Amino acid sequence: MKQTIKKIDISFWKNQDEAWHLARNENWPSIEFMLSNYKQTKKSLTPIKDYYLKGKMPNWKGLREWSSDDRHLDLFLLLWLHPSHDEAVLTELRDLYINSYQVLMADVNVGFKNFLDSQILRISAGYKWFDKIRFPIVDKPNDLLFKVMFGDDYNAQFEFDDWELRFKEIFELPKTDLYEIWIMSGWLAVENMLPVHQNFLFQYSQPLEWWYDCVKNLDYFAINNGKNKRLEHVIQKALYRIHHFDTEKEGDTCRTNFVKRLRTMLDEREFVADFKQMWLDVKAGKIEVENPWEW
Repeated sequence: MKQTIKKIDISFWKNQDEAWHLARNENWPSIEFMLSNYKQTKKSLTPIKDYYLKGKMPNWKGLREWSSDDRHLDLFLLLWLHPSHDEAVLTELRDLYINSYQVLMADVNVGFKNFLDSQILRISAGYKWFDKIRFPIVDKPNDLLFKVMFGDDYNAQFEFDDWELRFKEIFELPKTDLYEIWIMSGWLAVENMLPVHQNFLFQYSQPLEWWYDCVKNLDYFAINNGKNKRLEHVIQKALYRIHHFDTEKEGDTCRTNFVKRLRTMLDEREFVADFKQMWLDVKAGKIEVENPWEW
């Protein structure tokens, strides 16, 4: 049964608290800056601002014909910009959003896309400065956001009607692939760790398990008509970095904890034969990589 999300519980917005209200308003420009690569028009930013400051829902009917990646209040923004950090509160909000007849599949799809892009790919880059980064730096644990967005069933599907009920669309939770291990190794190659790097999504158990669930039976080098074979050297370089990452020099950090968890997974879990053998060959010193820590 579809629901409505025209209004939500706005008691979490403590606008009668002058200090809270002021802090929220003063923080909006930084949120707007972070979103500038994702939401590039006033048409998309105004509903987000209204939600961030007041808990106000968009004019869903007025925006219903806008099929664009620059859409307004997607699922990621709904959860990130909500004042609560409570998993139960956010999960209830997520379910209300996904099951609302006002929401388009694009609102959910774009939300997942921007969440994964910002919390994996963008965070792994070797930034030199912290104040010039145009992507969401979330102020709540992004593993919490992952847990709320993905739930416990990575194969879950959600049905969406178009506005005039002329057809139905099926949304499936995103999948990842083996190439993501290159992004993981890129995070290990960052020389100057800034605060922005500390929240790399794959360091947490559930996102890493999601990656494994997606790739464990994936014959990556055979798919795409064998074209992925050309990426063997990239995967080899990634595995080389993972095996040779100096945890003693690094110390007790999020990267050390991550690489130990990933090594255990590569050692003890089942993968397709070609990838497993590649890992064994790296460990045995049979694969050498030139300039392994350079991009």
